[in-house]
Amino acid sequence: MREQIEQLSAQLRVMENQIAYSTLVVHMTVMPDYVPPEERTFWQQLGDMLARSLAVLLDTAKAAVIFGIAALPWVIVVGGGLWLLVKGWRRLRRRPS
Repeated sequence: MREQIEQLSAQLRVMENQIAYSTLVVHMTVMPDYVPPEERTFWQQLGDMLARSLAVLLDTAKAAVIFGIAALPWVIVVGGGLWLLVKGWRRLRRRPS
């Protein structure tokens, strides 16, 4: 137990010496034209949030239109192939054995 106390005391002395030789550098800048932001009211915050929400909704609608246009050739090819398969399957089922 005594040995552990001595080890901890030695560690404490080492840390105190490191602190004594440490240097703290602080840089400060003066901003003469700085105006602190005014606190926004609940209704202003609500209006901002609604505007951002509508902007995201508009962006989503634009992305959906772009996706739809980009997917249109695939829908035509895959849809036409499926239509031909279904039509052929129905013909095969109607034939008498």
